[in-house]
Amino acid sequence: MKRYFLAGDISKGYADFIILNEQKEVVLENFQLDDTFDGHNQLYHILVDFVEEHSECRIYSAVESTGGYEDNWLDFLEKLSYELPIKVTRLNPRGVSHTRRAEIKRNVTDKISARAIGYHLINTCSNIDFDRKDPYSNFKSIWTRIHMLKKQKIQLLNQFESYLYKSHPQLLPHCQNKVSQWILKLVREYPTAKHLSKGQVENIADIPYITEERAKKLKQSAAKSVASSTDEVMAELLSGIADDILSYEKKLKRWKQKLTDRCNMPEIDLLKTIPNVSEYIASGLMLNMGSVEKFDEVKALVSYWGLHPEFKESGDSKKDIGMSKQGRAVARELLFDAVFASLPDDNYIRERYGYYVEEQGKNGMCAIGIMMHKLARIIYGMLRNGTEYNPKVDKANRRSNKSTDSEDNISDKNRRYQNYDPMAPVSGREGKRRKERMETQDAYAPFAGSSNPSFSDSKVKNRNKKSKEKLESGEINS
Repeated sequence: MKRYFLAGDISKGYADFIILNEQKEVVLENFQLDDTFDGHNQLYHILVDFVEEHSECRIYSAVESTGGYEDNWLDFLEKLSYELPIKVTRLNPRGVSHTRRAEIKRNVTDKISARAIGYHLINTCSNIDFDRKDPYSNFKSIWTRIHMLKKQKIQLLNQFESYLYKSHPQLLPHCQNKVSQWILKLVREYPTAKHLSKGQVENIADIPYITEERAKKLKQSAAKSVASSTDEVMAELLSGIADDILSYEKKLKRWKQKLTDRCNMPEIDLLKTIPNVSEYIASGLMLNMGSVEKFDEVKALVSYWGLHPEFKESGDSKKDIGMSKQGRAVARELLFDAVFASLPDDNYIRERYGYYVEEQGKNGMCAIGIMMHKLARIIYGMLRNGTEYNPKVDKANRRSNKSTDSEDNISDKNRRYQNYDPMAPVSGREGKRRKERMETQDAYAPFAGSSNPSFSDSKVKNRNKKSKEKLESGEINS
């Protein structure tokens, strides 16, 4: 059965298609169709004629993810798969972009992009599971809505704090961590310091979370305020913004409830067994992961979420950069919230966090980043095995990894065909690294086999002697 590849570069309202064979040769030149009934119908007839002309063929089709513009074409091609020998998938634009650069295509047009999608599809076809469907695709629109509301609310909050500095500077110390609802309701009713200073204490105390004592202090501080904007225009602006923010909070609460009510799946119930992981965080993590089955190993998920450590190593130079942050930003936000919320109640998370801060000397944010990485690995194991949260499993895995690392320290697998040659024309930095490596191997020599003697010295021999004595006395387990 011959394989052909249909690639579509999707734009707003239309798409450019091309069909290639396995040798990346053009079988059907580029053609452009509109995202209308007639355009979809024309694509159907083109594919029917193509299948009739090329008997016993299989068409692998792919469109590039373009923020939703591809959904109509993707849905149409999936419907055609019930009638024609077509398999459909959605491709990540980043991978397509790398393929276009690898093919040395410096210009960017719809035709070139369609061909690059086809090349990427041919290169990665064996690694794509065309039959796998995302069970959370129907809920992603709700998540997008929530994310958009949060962005709009943040923009309003930034504007609110800027205006508050001019009209209510004495309230800013109450907004250092976050802008509470009582602040918003207070400003809505008394938008400037002038209005607040003239307010009645009993009326101010009617606002939730404002006691009579606090109302008196607020009124007194407003009377001494150095606010520069007390006119009615600023009053209307602040009152309106405060009201809008309160409205957005109600909308966010309502949409979050809709999301958690509809995302009723066993994977979410598993994630909720992690201390202080709410239903919203669990739903968000699953929506930003999809099916765990599409990740062959835990490193793939960690990379997808941008949690893996990024470093550059070439020759004798190595540069540590930190967390990659190239993947799903929303997933990292949710993991940060989950780790931060788990620190007070989850003994295991708090213990590991304390280890990296107190014993490894990491700063707090760095330690939280490490715990986000660990939590992602725990989540992967839970979903893969269908098990609830159990810190003992991770402890056992750490012990196993330590044992493996000890074995790897004994010998360098990359140098299994040749020991380090002291006469090799390497740089001073590489020579120092090799010497340290060989000294480590020599330290294990009594119970791990001998190493290159040319790097041994009296210190290493003494270390070998001490190691042998400890081994014989039972201080080191064999």
